[in-house]
Amino acid sequence: MGKSSNEYQKMADDLISSFRSLKDKNVRVFIIPKWMFWWATAFVFGRFIFINKNFEKMDKVSQVALLAHELCHVEDSIKRGFLQELFMLLYEGLSWGFDTKLSRRVERAVDLRTIKKGYGKELLHLELAREKKFSKKKLEKIHSRGYLSSQEIKSLMGKKK
Repeated sequence: MGKSSNEYQKMADDLISSFRSLKDKNVRVFIIPKWMFWWATAFVFGRFIFINKNFEKMDKVSQVALLAHELCHVEDSIKRGFLQELFMLLYEGLSWGFDTKLSRRVERAVDLRTIKKGYGKELLHLELAREKKFSKKKLEKIHSRGYLSSQEIKSLMGKKK
């Protein structure tokens, strides 16, 4: 049986210490149905991370990588402000998967910041788990959306030192 939403909330709260801009913010974690995508946002009325039930099947290191990645999205949302975030949510919601240029730019930037925040090893672990689980075709689709490959993560981690 998976962990409760409270346990995932505690994991996110523990990670927030790496995110200076989020230290005084309340970021809430919610579990959503498996068929929905993960996403994160920040609005005047709150900051949220939505993770689907597949998160429960991941090992702890992969969960940390994913939460760190989503916390970077929350930081971006705060920097954008209310109107720009509203536009991004509407545009992304309607075009995600169609506008690969936007998704590639957003996801690549977030993966790069996840590494800079000190979660490169965790991100690499998550990507290596994906590579074991998914077909080459599925991985190509994932990487075409901007998510970094294990080779890219290793290269960037080497440059970070």
